[in-house]
Amino acid sequence: MSIKKIIFFIIAIFISLPGCSNPDIHTRDIVLMDTFVHVEVRGCVNKKVAANAINKSITRMKKLAAGLDCGSDEYREGADAVKVLEEAARVKRLTGGLFDINFESGGKMDLGGIAKGFVVDEGIRVLKKHGIKKAIINAGGDMYCMGKFRVGVRDPRHRHKVLAVLSARDKGIATSAAYERGGHIIDPKKRKPVIKQGKSVTVVAETCMMADALATALYIAEPLRGLSIMEEIDGAECFIIDETGKTYISDGLKAGQILKS
Repeated sequence: MSIKKIIFFIIAIFISLPGCSNPDIHTRDIVLMDTFVHVEVRGCVNKKVAANAINKSITRMKKLAAGLDCGSDEYREGADAVKVLEEAARVKRLTGGLFDINFESGGKMDLGGIAKGFVVDEGIRVLKKHGIKKAIINAGGDMYCMGKFRVGVRDPRHRHKVLAVLSARDKGIATSAAYERGGHIIDPKKRKPVIKQGKSVTVVAETCMMADALATALYIAEPLRGLSIMEEIDGAECFIIDETGKTYISDGLKAGQILKS
């Protein structure tokens, strides 16, 4: 699925780690997968430990991004590719074909709507492996919050206006939108760009990979259908803003994850 997401309207508002009177912040920014990737570790973490964990995480993400971008037959047979392809197939089934990586002519797969989320998840996994308890990786709006965070969803029409603040703990979050220009998301059934100026879809899910793929699918769907789809998926919620500015919120978010709207 050919996707170029313009996501300038999602921000993270961080909460201090309980029990840590003077939490440290360790960050590193890189360009990966044609977007800015921000890695941030918080809490009482030794500077060298944090730096090593971040470096290992970035090394893993770079390796994955290179392989996913290659799309060679050799890569497709690897364990990482299998994980992505299996999840892509699952989301295709759950969304009734609104998400499909196999829509292009010639049998070429496009992993643009799911690969970035997987890379973020793997980056988080490496941070956990190295003892990190609280961190966020944000790849152009596709992010994972390890620990408790507040995440603001911006109005796609007014870049400086926050429409809602979501509470997220150990969750993946992704937003799909056409901001300032459209046509970056392709409807796999119609094989045409979807242009819905002013619309955005934010998904909170167990993994960033799932959130990434679902946000893409729900951007294509009409809002009520999107809500219906989400009702059938455990552990995933959505916040949809349609072209008129009307908001649609899944029941799980209404029940306690929205702190402000």
